[in-house]
Amino acid sequence: MPVGLHTSFPDNNLQLMVQSGAKGSTVNTMQPYDPAPGAGGFVSGRFLTGIKPQEFFFHCMAGREGLVDTAVKTSRSGYLQR
Repeated sequence: MPVGLHTSFPDNNLQLMVQSGAKGSTVNTMQPYDPAPGAGGFVSGRFLTGIKPQEFFFHCMAGREGLVDTAVKTSRSGYLQR
């Protein structure tokens, strides 16, 4: 973990928000800090050489999001034309 990110409760704003009930949950406080591109969903592998299970998951998630966006936009534009 980079220096300065690990602070105790009174100085930790995320922990303060979660414990007060303002925003977030304990799951958010347990997630590790990972600045790597793979943690954000970057797929570095290729289908020719193979991809990791995490990359496959993010690839499927992005494809599903694209299909849903297309379906929703089509229905909205069709309604507006009518």
